[in-house]
Amino acid sequence: MDELEQKRLLLQAAEAKIANQRQEIINLKQALGYKERKPPPKPNERTEALRRAGYVVVPRLWVTQDQLEVIERMASGNKDEVWRIKHGDPD
Repeated sequence: MDELEQKRLLLQAAEAKIANQRQEIINLKQALGYKERKPPPKPNERTEALRRAGYVVVPRLWVTQDQLEVIERMASGNKDEVWRIKHGDPD
C-alpha cells in the first residue's frame, strides 16, 4: 500500500469518526430535550434584488381588518414593479 492510499484510508477513518461523534451529539441533545434550530433560509437572487431596490418584507403585525385593507391597498401599488424585479424586465 502506497503513501497516498494510506492517507486516503486515514481520511476515511477520520470522517467516519467525525460522523459518529456528530450522531452522538445529536443523540445526547435529544436525550436532554434540546431542540435543533433550523438555520435561517438563504436569500435568493430575487429577494436580494428586491432589497437592493429598497423593498422590505413586512413582518407579522397585529392589525384590524380596516388597517389590513389600507396596507394591502398601499402594497398593491408596488405589484407591477415587484413582478418586474423578480422576473426580469420584459422590455
